[in-house]
Amino acid sequence: MRRRPPPRFAQRVALEARLLAALEPALARAEPDDAAASAAEGAPAWRCVLRGPPHTAYEGGAFALRLSLPPTFPYCPPRVRFATPIHHPNIAPDGAVCLDLLTPTGWSPSTTLPSMLLSLQQLLASPNADDALVGAVARQYTHARAAFERQARAFTAQHAAQHAAA
Repeated sequence: MRRRPPPRFAQRVALEARLLAALEPALARAEPDDAAASAAEGAPAWRCVLRGPPHTAYEGGAFALRLSLPPTFPYCPPRVRFATPIHHPNIAPDGAVCLDLLTPTGWSPSTTLPSMLLSLQQLLASPNADDALVGAVARQYTHARAAFERQARAFTAQHAAQHAAA
């Protein structure tokens, strides 16, 4: 028998839904992902599109994300995956993200989903090569920055441009 989440969970999810609906277009846009929510036994889920930060190799791109909330939210972090391929040391080819904020020890119940999206945008602007998921990309970022920038721009143009127009 499936346990129902506590009432506070529903209140917090409703608040987060309102906050996501009011996102700054320069940051991201989000819409409910009912198919993912059904597959995850009703866990709230969103499809988000995160804008590439200005003055970076990701500028002009729009990166699709999948965002789902565990039943223990807001006490545990949301699950976030990039659906758009991206050349970044902290984002794996399968879309997994290495960001302290998204770990149980780095997450705070007071963190909102829009502020988490802002942190992801900041990660795009300032990769952390010392805590990388993709070692080869981290080495390129550290030792061949111009090549990294060219490849990141090429990935953005190839994979993230179609989302930007939408």
